[in-house]
Amino acid sequence: MRLPLAPGTRLGSYEVAAPLGAGGMGEVSRARDTTLGRDVAIKALPALFAQDPERVARFEREAKLLASLTHANIGAIYGLEEVEGNRYLILEFIEGETLDQRLSRGPLPLADVLEVCRQIAAAVEAAHENGVVHRDLKPGNVMLTPSGVVKVLDFGLAKAADPSVTSDMKLSASPTMTYAATGLGMILGTAAYMSPEQARGKTVDKRTDIWSFGCVVYECLTGRRCFEGETVSDMIARILQGEPDWNALPAQTPHRVRELLRRCLDKDARHRLRDIGDARIELEEVIAQRTSGMTAAAATAATRSRGLRPSLTFGALVAAATALVTILAWSTWHRTPAPQPIRFEIAEAEGMRFTGDPSHQSISPDGQLLVVVAGDSSHTQLWTRPMGSVAARAIPGTDGAFLPFWSPDGRDVAFFTDTKLKRVPATGGDVVELCDVKRARGGTWNAHGDILYAPTSDGPLFRIAAAGGDPQQVTTLDSTRQESGHRSPCFLPDGKHFLFSVLPPSEGKFDIAIGALGSMQRTVLMQANSGVAYTAAGYLVFRRNGSLMAQRFDAGSRRLQGSPISLRENPATSSMSGSAGLSLSDAGTLVYGTAEFPLARL
Repeated sequence: MRLPLAPGTRLGSYEVAAPLGAGGMGEVSRARDTTLGRDVAIKALPALFAQDPERVARFEREAKLLASLTHANIGAIYGLEEVEGNRYLILEFIEGETLDQRLSRGPLPLADVLEVCRQIAAAVEAAHENGVVHRDLKPGNVMLTPSGVVKVLDFGLAKAADPSVTSDMKLSASPTMTYAATGLGMILGTAAYMSPEQARGKTVDKRTDIWSFGCVVYECLTGRRCFEGETVSDMIARILQGEPDWNALPAQTPHRVRELLRRCLDKDARHRLRDIGDARIELEEVIAQRTSGMTAAAATAATRSRGLRPSLTFGALVAAATALVTILAWSTWHRTPAPQPIRFEIAEAEGMRFTGDPSHQSISPDGQLLVVVAGDSSHTQLWTRPMGSVAARAIPGTDGAFLPFWSPDGRDVAFFTDTKLKRVPATGGDVVELCDVKRARGGTWNAHGDILYAPTSDGPLFRIAAAGGDPQQVTTLDSTRQESGHRSPCFLPDGKHFLFSVLPPSEGKFDIAIGALGSMQRTVLMQANSGVAYTAAGYLVFRRNGSLMAQRFDAGSRRLQGSPISLRENPATSSMSGSAGLSLSDAGTLVYGTAEFPLARL
């Protein structure tokens, strides 16, 4: 008979103080380690299962798994005790409340979501690196401590990812839930957080934890479960067939977090995020960007109150070369003809120099990260810099890069060299060669995984899959109009239609045409002294007659609306004839060079 853990009960040097709770896997009590003078938690196998050999084996395996996981965000195990044939885990006692208890009061503030989920990802990453899959990641298994440390608990359902380790362990009735056990396997875990493959009873790997992590992040943001149903059957059906309500995400949810969620919650495990460590890195970078942005905003406000122009430097200031960053109030354009921008000087970092061409920079879709071509006297490469930060970082493997442009999710940067079109993660990593080019003149990337680019200075546009493949010609030169080249493509939101510049210019102005994938037909929209940039706020920005201009544009009907508005006189020109020499984020952050503050030249 199992020894009852009533207050005052002694297990060796441990004295039970009070019960803490019970779950499918065990009963937990608070106790005092009288030898070391510390509080601990004691987990006992429920009496109902105490004589079940498979349950006992699972309980002992939990002890071994926990002992192998030493990490600040994982609840520690101090020992395994056996008293009169009963087994007890001695665990770290953690003050605080579960994430589930906290979410019962509503969603977390965005800053808390990012930090809590970053720590959860770090814990699961450590487990995966030790070959352990949790398989029951949920808010009830996450503790929030008063000091802000997050602890992931209960690896009782975890299994070693290496089949050779667990091939002799039959996973019978789950201590948390069993549903529709079949010859294909059995479903373990809590239904609301199960991956589709887990819900089908298939063999699972670490990607099931990535799905569950996505469910946890979604719930932290919205205060409600990602998948819900009145019965387990209903819930499983929604997991297998339904989609999360993406509209429930708060409006302030960063674009990169939205994209991370979509990658975590892809029903096809083959297309899901491959490593939880990537999620941790993504959250850390979003946190850093938000912190830098808030610091920069505070510094800007303080500087402007003194009547001075704010200056943000890349480390040590070694040159007075600058670019201007303008944050435009897009929503007020219909009321205010000339919105007043906020301008920042971006100085160079030690050991780097800007190229001098405003076409060689691009701002990320969420407006948080700038990629710029810079270098020294011997070579150039891509550098990234969070907006408002004093830090910049070179991207290895990008020597000789020019005309960079972003993937729609802001994770990767595509760029050209003298002979190649390439792509690389914005945080650094493997550089992938996509195809050959020669004097390339711009590219754009849509959400469907297509890259549209001008491989030469005197030819049509081509299309290639971002994953690689054979290039396909997209436009044709019109000999009757004596066209000599198509350049500076820019995808519209539908990912099918695009804008591009037509050479040669007529009376100093380029035709700006609209084309479509799958069709050689195009329509001339307007004329400008440059290519155009589009923002999701519904504007085109371009250079015309010595001014930086903006004009409303309906991407659905692909028609201009109203009259152009002058944003600034005398913007810098680009050596890449036909290029806009500016970059726009989805939120309307505009980055460009000006004649009075040109980017430094080598």
